Amino acid sequence: MRQVLAMLIFTAAFSLAPGLPAPAQTEEGVEVKSGPKIDPESFADLLESLDFLSKAERFSFTADVQYDVLQGNGQKLEFGGAHKVTVVRPDKLYAEVESRDGTKKVFVFDGKDIYYADLAENVYASVPRPGDINQAVDYFTEDLDMPLPIGQLVSSDAAEFVKKEIYAGGFVEQDSIDGVLSEHLAFRTQNLDFQVWVASEGDPVQTRLVIDYKTYPASPQYRASFRDWNFKPEVEDSLFVFKPADGMRKIEFAPVLRSGIKAGEKEEEKKNDAQ
Repeated sequence: MRQVLAMLIFTAAFSLAPGLPAPAQTEEGVEVKSGPKIDPESFADLLESLDFLSKAERFSFTADVQYDVLQGNGQKLEFGGAHKVTVVRPDKLYAEVESRDGTKKVFVFDGKDIYYADLAENVYASVPRPGDINQAVDYFTEDLDMPLPIGQLVSSDAAEFVKKEIYAGGFVEQDSIDGVLSEHLAFRTQNLDFQVWVASEGDPVQTRLVIDYKTYPASPQYRASFRDWNFKPEVEDSLFVFKPADGMRKIEFAPVLRSGIKAGEKEEEKKNDAQ
């Protein structure tokens, strides 16, 4: 049997943080006292942040990520790691993930192919996907069914997603995230709720993100704090050239493997029918 590349499925329980301003809490989520369910000013702040990133030709950042994994006995365990991400639009994306246990994974998109490697297991998978970053992220998360929450952050069409999906939300409070004064915003969509902190001064970068996947069992939660934003990174082309290490084995993404098996079965059926 050929091995199949897999990742942890995020599963977490979500509880509202205590101490939120009472007027901002309603049955529909965090909103203003009166008026529309979506606070226009807060929504504009969110769009400004997303538009700013979508127009940046190149940038890099580090995300300190935590997520909970639901165990078979009902207990939730927290895992996490550091994600180092580099983006060169329109078609270059590199992400290196170092988990708390020291294991590393690498995601590379070079405009033609997607590569995903597990350095601890010494395996990698690749699949052709010519196009831009948006198309690569959509294919990786939807067609290959692989988790890449930061993918929405680096996609240039993230603003279109929130315009269509958000039905409620607004301003919570002003916080300091790792020393950066930030606007704490919270929004709701049909399938997920999320909180985002946007820098109050200077570039409107995100300093923190919390996502609730509320339609999944136990409402999985993903948390990320962002730092080291750089909009003029010195990037070598070689960063986006994936070269398997000596002895690294190539395996298949699960959907690709299943597709190959089905194709083989159909071919076998044709041969049997012809006999």
